[in-house]
Amino acid sequence: GGLRDYQNLIWMTYAKLGTLDPRDLVARGLISAAGWREVERAYDLILRARNEMHYSEKRGEDVLTLRLQGVVAGHLGYKHKRVLRRIECFMKDYYMATRDVLQRSSEIM
Repeated sequence: GGLRDYQNLIWMTYAKLGTLDPRDLVARGLISAAGWREVERAYDLILRARNEMHYSEKRGEDVLTLRLQGVVAGHLGYKHKRVLRRIECFMKDYYMATRDVLQRSSEIM
């Protein structure tokens, strides 16, 4: 989740406005500036997590397994002493990010 929802947002922008620049959604009043910043922050976290998975596995791994959750959380700066707490905090942020992108793309539909 998340990446595909963002891509859908891009294509919906193209279908509605004839542009691939989703910032035009703000200009046309289809999404607020704050809403767009939320999407950008969420997309950034999703991409960084994906890049860390690929880097850690030395291949294009796109399944965020329990083992990878701990690795990615550490690489993204989650510093809790207990690994499970580190994973919990990262996954909370990750799920909120994917939810935010889904909600915003659904609003545009």
